[in-house]
Amino acid sequence: METVGTHHNESRAKAFEFLGGGSLAESVAGAGAMILAIVALSGVEVMYLAAIATIAMGAALLFEGAAIAAEYSRLISSSGDTMSTLELGGGVTAESLGGIAGVVLGVLALLHVAPLTLMAIAVIVFGGTLIVATAANLRLKDLRLDGRRLDPRAHRTARAFVAATAGTQVLVGICALVLGIIALQGIAPLTLAAIALLGLGAAVLLSGSALGAEMLEEAAEE
Repeated sequence: METVGTHHNESRAKAFEFLGGGSLAESVAGAGAMILAIVALSGVEVMYLAAIATIAMGAALLFEGAAIAAEYSRLISSSGDTMSTLELGGGVTAESLGGIAGVVLGVLALLHVAPLTLMAIAVIVFGGTLIVATAANLRLKDLRLDGRRLDPRAHRTARAFVAATAGTQVLVGICALVLGIIALQGIAPLTLAAIALLGLGAAVLLSGSALGAEMLEEAAEE
């Protein structure tokens, strides 16, 4: 029994370590996308910085997908919730595919391969990814809350905060979709792409920071 308990603790510690690294990398990449978008909006090397911000945003989604995959596998193994597995697996797949697509489109834009069109498409991909992945992230946070020892009032407050965060991400995703579609029509494409990347980077930064904070709280309770 002691060996099993030790092995479980070691696995849990590794999962927390991987999750912490993923959430930190996600936050850094999201912050990088934000900063690059802001500088691009100021008129400094707009094309290059917007393309690099696109790559950073794609990387942020990849890191987020990896972090969520590590956490949901740990939670599902103990809960055995098949429907949760399907929901979360779909969300992680969407983030991974969206992140890879964004990185590829950003690199091609950086190489001057139809940069205006590709960055607009990347923004649309990011917006759609954020919307699709939100449901999986919401379910993951619900599972985390169910596993924590919280009193009913704190539990309700935490759920309300999680729902508000999810709503914000969906709104950012919808705005990115709209801006990307308008940019595809040739209406100030660089400016609109930079604005969308600014909002997307902020959403990912907040998501990564919130995940890191939840990890610290959960670790402190044990």
